[in-house]
Parts: sequence; structure tokens; C-alpha cells
Amino acid sequence: MNTSRSAMDPLDDFLSHAVLRYDGDDGPGRWQRAREILTEHPELPQQSIFAAATVGDPELITRHLAVDPEAADRPGGPMAWTPLMYLAYSRAGLDRPAVDAERSVMILLQHGADPNAGYLSQGEVPPFTVLTGLFGNGEQGSVNDPAHPHAIRLATVQLDTGADPNDGAHEEFGHPATSRCGVIGDDDRTPKPRRHSAAPTTAAPRLRSATLP
Repeated sequence: MNTSRSAMDPLDDFLSHAVLRYDGDDGPGRWQRAREILTEHPELPQQSIFAAATVGDPELITRHLAVDPEAADRPGGPMAWTPLMYLAYSRAGLDRPAVDAERSVMILLQHGADPNAGYLSQGEVPPFTVLTGLFGNGEQGSVNDPAHPHAIRLATVQLDTGADPNDGAHEEFGHPATSRCGVIGDDDRTPKPRRHSAAPTTAAPRLRSATLP
């Protein structure tokens, strides 16, 4: 994707720039553009639960859910993801404290968000799940496909609420999420997302094919 200014709706523009997409075009430049869009349109998290989840604001997420409780697990935005997916894949680098991200995840899960949600990139298996987004470290390496800054803490919450540790999108099945929590940030040991012929996990996450803007 071209990270220059576009005519896209500001909300969709922010969401599509703010997340890790494993599409060959991830990187700091796109996430910097997301921060610029948010600076230009600071109202976005107040207007959309997807933006509130992307920035990890638990208070705004709570307000959105007070008005629409079912929004916790409803897909939307340019990626057709749930709020929890946007949170897990967010790399906007907004420097919010870990406790805010953790509370955001817990609030969404308590309101019915699926911890095993995922999507089929270009319609191919295995799925990329919430945990895949948290752990990052895709084939472009830790600079362009980094882990979420609070990956271990958020993955622990996910696992405690029933997320399947075998997220299916990493090439080394000997490193489920429970053990990856100990190797985040080690490029030599962290398994990298790579499409292969393995079947989706038995947890049967709700899957959607992503159409990238």
C-alpha cells in the first residue's frame, strides 16, 4: 500500500494503516501515517469501537459497549475484523501503558469477544488468529513485523480465557503460544507466520477472508 495521503474515509484510513497485515507492506512508515491520521482526527476512537480497540483505550471501549454490547464481537472496518483483532494487530505505537491494553482485552472478552477469532489471508489456511497478531515476527522480520509491545501480557490473558495456544499460522508447531511467551523478541527462536498446507486448529476460530484496501 502507498502510505501517502489518500482519499479514503479517515476511519478506514487509520485502521488500515495502524495494523500489522503480513502483506509484504508492513513497516514503521505505514504506522507513522496511522499516527498522523489520528493526530488529524483525534475523534476517531470516540466514534468507533474499532479505533478505540486499535489504540487500546479501555474507557472508550466500555462506553461503546454500554451503547451496543454486541459490538464486542461484531466484525467491521476495512479488514472486516472484530475489535479484538484490531487490538492484537495494532502497531500504531501510541505508547499507552500495558495495563490499558490488558484491560481493553479483558473488557472485550468479558463482553463476548472470541479469543480464537481469525482470518484467512487471501483465502488460504492456516488462519491468522488473535494470537498470531500479538506475536508478530513474520517473514519480514522484527522491524517490519514486530510483536505487539505487550504481547506476552495480552497473550496470557487470551490463554487464560480459552484461546487455542496452537494458533496455526506459525511454521513451528513445536512452539505453541504457551512457550512462545518466553521467546518473544528472539528472531532466531520465534516461529514466523508462513502459509502451509496444515489444517486450521481444532478450536475452529471464526474466519474471514481479508480484502486489503
